[in-house]
Amino acid sequence: MGPPVERDRDRGTETEKRGTYGAGRSAYVSGRESKRVWHAMLADLILLVHLGFVVFVSVGALGVLIWRWLALAHVPCFIYGAAIELVGWVCPLTPLEQSLRRQAGQEGYTGGFIEHYAGDLLYPHGWDEMRLWLGIGLVAFNVVVYACVLTRSRREGGAG
Repeated sequence: MGPPVERDRDRGTETEKRGTYGAGRSAYVSGRESKRVWHAMLADLILLVHLGFVVFVSVGALGVLIWRWLALAHVPCFIYGAAIELVGWVCPLTPLEQSLRRQAGQEGYTGGFIEHYAGDLLYPHGWDEMRLWLGIGLVAFNVVVYACVLTRSRREGGAG
């Protein structure tokens, strides 16, 4: 015998009883709705991972000033992130998030992650040109920070 099933009068579908809310009110979740919720949660998780990656690429070099071993992770991420900005590639996390949002019944978006979430706010006109300058600024910032790291390493190495 399976879980209790109740007919939804408005939709004309059957749903499984999944639990109760509050004082005896039953909660009914269809299999389709359950999948949509999971897809939405996964899309949000990918959004957070993507945001974390963008922040790490942008300012991770500052962490290298403290923990030099962090450069082993930051340099490849930085090169990849800078290439995405400078060449105009799309990060694979973007279409994955968009696909999950569509499967969740949400509206996807076009363009890249930064363009969608920050582009209109920070750069309302001329995104392509701004993307190039953003990439150049990212490279310049990281070159300066890594130059400081190398200078400090040489000073500490020469002092001993």
